[in-house]
Amino acid sequence: MSVHKVVIFQQVPLFAGLAPWEIESLAARAMEKRYPAGQVLFREGEPCSGLFLIAQGSVKIYKTPGTGREIMLAIEAAPSSVAEVPPFDGEPYPATVNAVDAGAQTRDPAPGSRGSSARGGHRAVTGRRDLPLPAPTPARDAR
Repeated sequence: MSVHKVVIFQQVPLFAGLAPWEIESLAARAMEKRYPAGQVLFREGEPCSGLFLIAQGSVKIYKTPGTGREIMLAIEAAPSSVAEVPPFDGEPYPATVNAVDAGAQTRDPAPGSRGSSARGGHRAVTGRRDLPLPAPTPARDAR
C-alpha cells in the first residue's frame, strides 16, 4: 500500500475520527484515477459507485435541471470528499461533478468501482456500498 494514499486519507476531514488502522484499511482498497480538466467524474442520476476524495486540485459540483441551465452548487478543493451520502443511502448521485483544473487529483478506495487511468490530472477515491465498514472502536465511540 502506498504511504501517499494514507496521507491523503488522513488529510480529508471526513476521515478525521478514524484510527490509523482504519485509514490504512481504506487506503489499501483505494484505486487511483486521474481526470483532465473538464472531465466528468460522475453525472447526476447515475447509480452510485462510491465516494470520491479530492487529493489535489478542485472539482465543480452542479445540477442541470430540465431547462438545461447549469446551477453550480459548490467548488471543492483538495483535500476533501464528494458524494459522501449516496454510498450509504443507496440513491443515485444527486449532482454532476467534474474536474476544474488540470492537475487536480482524486482517489478511489474501491477497486473495480471506476476504471483506472495513468493519464490526466485528477484522481478520485470511491467507496462502494458493498465494502464492509471498519468495526467501531471504543476510543472513537466515546466522543
